[in-house]
Amino acid sequence: MVFDTALFTRTLSQSLQALLVVAFCGAWARETGRRQLVVSIRRGLSMAVPATFLGIWLFERTTHQALWEATFATCTLAGAVAFAIAVWRDSSLERRSSAEFLPIRLAFIVAAVAVAVSRQTSEIGVTFHAAITVRSIGAIASMCAAFVSAVVASGAWASCARRMSPAALLKASRLFAMLFVAQVALYAFHESAEARLLPLSDVFHAATEPYGPDSQFGMYASVFLLILPVMAASAAAISERVTDPVTNIVVLGALPALCLAVLVSGALMQPTNAAPAASSQPSAPVTRDANALAQLPHLLFRSTRRDGDRGRAAVAPLDAPDTGRAPTGLQCARVSFGADRGICIAARPDAKDRYDAVVFDSGFAPLFRLPLEGFPSRTRTSRDGRYGVTTMFLAGESHGYAGVDFSTKTTLFDVRRGIPIADLEEFTTIRDGKRIKAPDFNFWGVTFTAADSNVFYATLRTAKSNLLVRGDIAARTVTVIHDNVECPSVSPDGRHIAFKRLDGPLAGEWKLHVLDLATMTERPIASAYYYVDDQVEWLDNLHILYALPHMGTADVWVASIDDRELARVFLYDAESPIVVHATAAAAVTTH
Repeated sequence: MVFDTALFTRTLSQSLQALLVVAFCGAWARETGRRQLVVSIRRGLSMAVPATFLGIWLFERTTHQALWEATFATCTLAGAVAFAIAVWRDSSLERRSSAEFLPIRLAFIVAAVAVAVSRQTSEIGVTFHAAITVRSIGAIASMCAAFVSAVVASGAWASCARRMSPAALLKASRLFAMLFVAQVALYAFHESAEARLLPLSDVFHAATEPYGPDSQFGMYASVFLLILPVMAASAAAISERVTDPVTNIVVLGALPALCLAVLVSGALMQPTNAAPAASSQPSAPVTRDANALAQLPHLLFRSTRRDGDRGRAAVAPLDAPDTGRAPTGLQCARVSFGADRGICIAARPDAKDRYDAVVFDSGFAPLFRLPLEGFPSRTRTSRDGRYGVTTMFLAGESHGYAGVDFSTKTTLFDVRRGIPIADLEEFTTIRDGKRIKAPDFNFWGVTFTAADSNVFYATLRTAKSNLLVRGDIAARTVTVIHDNVECPSVSPDGRHIAFKRLDGPLAGEWKLHVLDLATMTERPIASAYYYVDDQVEWLDNLHILYALPHMGTADVWVASIDDRELARVFLYDAESPIVVHATAAAAVTTH
């Protein structure tokens, strides 16, 4: 069992945000004699249980997670502001009559507590559900340890509050209210920008990203929701009990030093989001030279970072993608590569909503420009750089596969000569030994085998069914071999096909599965616990890469097909990932 420090820290941060607000509000209400308020807080905590299960169901399926996170954070902010106003209006912790609370105010408190708690426990629940599904003992233990730690910390505060003087408790409650409002306001603003609900959303999102809930700052800031109020209460208690001014100065001066020590130790223990490495080579140095990075095993991808490189094809070292990324000169909607040739689906500069397939070499220099019809969907290049394929949407309101009214055009190219070979609908389609043909044929999701670029797999949709076909370029045939498969991707060893499937009626219920080609048995990839609507890329024979969008941007995630570890971010602000172990140019240099 491997203890996951990063998962522990993240879960602890989320748990503290969920539980400390109950602990502080409850202690303040109890000590001021607001019995109805205490009861309402308890009811809100009870309501958070079913709300959490509803939130788990929602987050596992929604395609607009940032929008929901922004909504929940904004609702929590309203309750946090109300609590802060109530605390700061108290000149002391005198006892008050609970009759001052009207039913509507009590209902607001119940709802506010339920939302404040469930907005975090829902996210914890999604990850915990995945950890149980994949039977990751280390992940389960890490999350349980974090949640128990938060429960103990919150309970300890509630217990200590009974023994504090009114002045000490009031100072601590006010400081917590101020910190919590600031944190939730920042998160609500950040998530609203990510959901593109604000003017200049790209600018605001980029500015707040280093302080967001998933940043190192965000993870450790939650700890100070407890540490700083405890220090404020301790300082108040010391001032009340110690009359010697010298001792007072020394003791009170030690508290900020202790706080600084905790901050420094936390920074030194920052967890990483390192994904399974594709090689054992040392990390590449930080560089902005795409051609230099391309000589190493690297990831080619489309940058979704909100800066001047957005939309460009870029590269990053495969074993440590976060150590450096370099943009190329190619502006791509989709990108692929194999050996010494690649395809960039690029907008035509002289025509709106028109695209070309730009064939480029290992130095990212364009070689051919081939006109395409429709809107970009997929592109793949065979590993030997001989063949390439593009899939374009020709019709459909959303230009997506979830609708019933769409049409695709999948074109096979000889990328070395820069000429089209055929539309896949021109190939002979065989099922159960017989040739079939229908007007509603649509092909997409082509994936080439590593051993033989003449062989490929793809999805064929006909009669509202998605069929897995095996193609032979030389014979100009495709043969149906399995049902209910979308966007297949064949593993490097040719033994498995990873694919997506719509497992429910909602558009966000895409899930990844893996098919064993020897036995033709399939199973879900439980470690990829969020919805996935993408054609995956294989990092190695046991790990897959895929993009998860979130309101205008995307990240590349990595998941294991054997479910021994949870999926995690492989590279932020990226999509259309292609693994390149060595280019032809690099191979010549090496030999």
